[in-house]
Amino acid sequence: MGSRISVRADEGEPFELGTIRSMRNDVIFHALEETPILAGNNVFYGSKVIVHGGGRDPIAGGGNNQETVIGNNVTLRDQAVVFRSRIADGETVGFKSAVVATDTALVPGTTIPDRQVYVNNAFFGNVEW
Repeated sequence: MGSRISVRADEGEPFELGTIRSMRNDVIFHALEETPILAGNNVFYGSKVIVHGGGRDPIAGGGNNQETVIGNNVTLRDQAVVFRSRIADGETVGFKSAVVATDTALVPGTTIPDRQVYVNNAFFGNVEW
């Protein structure tokens, strides 16, 4: 375990974190409006990873809260962001990449390359920061 890790369970619930393969510095877990974060077993969290549960789905007119689910044996490389999405078993989210959506559900074994934004099951563009 690294340092400066924040599990902000002040709004979102439930938070379920399985076994952690490794967690580096400055990792943040946060969720809005009673939204769950469900993380599986043997997950690698790189430095400055953000795992965020979403609020209400703005595209669907503010319907149900959107959960964030991370499967087993997942790798989240440094500065990856997962927001309101499902990451299946064995997936990798690359360095400075973001998986963001109201409708994203990656299939097992998928790799999101470094510096990519993946929205609603499609590549949206490159990360420019």
